[in-house]
Amino acid sequence: MTRSELVDEVTDLQAQLHLAHQHVSARDGIIEGAHATMVVQNLFVQKQSISLNTKENERSRSNTKVSMNGKGRHLTGTEFWSEVEGAEKAKADKAAEKERKKNSCESAKNARQELEERWKVMKAAHGDAVQAWKERCEELRSQGMKRKDLPERPPRVYKPKLKEPGAGDDDSNDDEDSNDKSGEY
Repeated sequence: MTRSELVDEVTDLQAQLHLAHQHVSARDGIIEGAHATMVVQNLFVQKQSISLNTKENERSRSNTKVSMNGKGRHLTGTEFWSEVEGAEKAKADKAAEKERKKNSCESAKNARQELEERWKVMKAAHGDAVQAWKERCEELRSQGMKRKDLPERPPRVYKPKLKEPGAGDDDSNDDEDSNDKSGEY
């Protein structure tokens, strides 16, 4: 090997070494970024875990804060205890209202389901009545009866509506009134 070949080889090796240093620094940057991302994700997960844990382990507090209006009070005073009792009564009223709303929603849901089942039965019965009417009309037409003399089509049934609470407690049945109308399809 001549001196110029050695110089060329050293130059190539130096270029490769420089390129290897660039690759190593790029890899280190990628690893550092991944570690930083993991640290941020870990902080987020810890914060989320704490908030979920506090929500799950939330307990009803028995300690009631009573307004002092900026003044000191004796804990044995009648005014203080009347305020404590008032706060406890308000808490009990709030719980009772929540239970009442829950029961009201459940009863409304049950009423809607019952109404839907009734509607399905009504549709099926009307479909059967229409089918029987069609068969009867075909039979009468085959016997030579004129179209104008054929029996009328069964009236269309209307979907029953859920009564609004407090809209009237009379015994009038809206379904029968709506079935008297002979609607067209």
